[in-house]
Amino acid sequence: MAAIKGIDVSKHNGYIDWKKVKKDNIKFVIIRAGYGSSTIDERFEEYIKGAIKEDLDIGIYWFSYATSEEKARLEAVKCMEVIKPYKDKITYPIFYDFEYDSIRYATGKGVSINKTKVTEFAEAFLKEINKGGYIPGLYTNIDFSNNYFSKSIQRKYDIWIAQYSSRLSYNESYVMWQYSQSGRVSGISGNVDLDYCYKKYNKSHNSDSDRKADNNIDKDDNIKKALIKSLQSALNESYNCNLSEDGIYGPKTKDEVEEHLLSIKLKDEKLEHTKWLQKSLKEFGYDITIDGYFGKDTKSIVEKYQKDKKLLVDGIAGIETHESIIS
Repeated sequence: MAAIKGIDVSKHNGYIDWKKVKKDNIKFVIIRAGYGSSTIDERFEEYIKGAIKEDLDIGIYWFSYATSEEKARLEAVKCMEVIKPYKDKITYPIFYDFEYDSIRYATGKGVSINKTKVTEFAEAFLKEINKGGYIPGLYTNIDFSNNYFSKSIQRKYDIWIAQYSSRLSYNESYVMWQYSQSGRVSGISGNVDLDYCYKKYNKSHNSDSDRKADNNIDKDDNIKKALIKSLQSALNESYNCNLSEDGIYGPKTKDEVEEHLLSIKLKDEKLEHTKWLQKSLKEFGYDITIDGYFGKDTKSIVEKYQKDKKLLVDGIAGIETHESIIS
């Protein structure tokens, strides 16, 4: 579809003449509702009422100063409290925005920030937004997408990516591109962020069919957790690993997977671990016998799976193959 032209704004944009904005071919606006756990953007009410009056499509972003998952969740609760009166007018996602200033704040509070923590903060916020009946989305830039957000969360939610250039080098799927921070739009004095949207959001996204689509996020989480729990159980039974069967793919589980690679070398050993692999591939639609032996047929199916998923094709179910199955 053709790119839809839009802007994103906060109090820093000052007074906005929304009638002029619309006449300048702007179709949507992403408005900052607030930041932290309690602060509402002082122009939020003014902006959203003006955008509604001109029948612009509306999305929201919330700037995070979270230092824990619980604080990120509370930010989501506050965000939904602020935007609740306008719920039926918000058709674009609610975006989670964690940036360099967020890191500086956390560091000042004695909290060391890394990719795992930032991803967990975003997940906590976005799950809460999803439960509230909104479309969850993640705002990020090229640096953050590489160093502070896992690939799994970037593939799970609608991505709004920032890169100020004529071309976008982001390699994952995205719905919006913030391509300038120094744009000029009628009705706004000074610079404004410019965006392109590549997805058509339905004005009735809170219908039953769309709620079912949103619920797929929780469903995917449950499937992933069940896969990890069954893997942990198989590892324990096969190698006496003594892993907690909690459905969390943590360092201990990963270490055991790395230590116990599945390959044709184990063709004479019957293992629950191999059974787990065979069952997983069977559920993905591959024609494979579930017998616990890693024979030539299993090796062939693993190679086919690796080829389909664009992994290294070596017929060995190592860490990359395991993580692909889990994700």
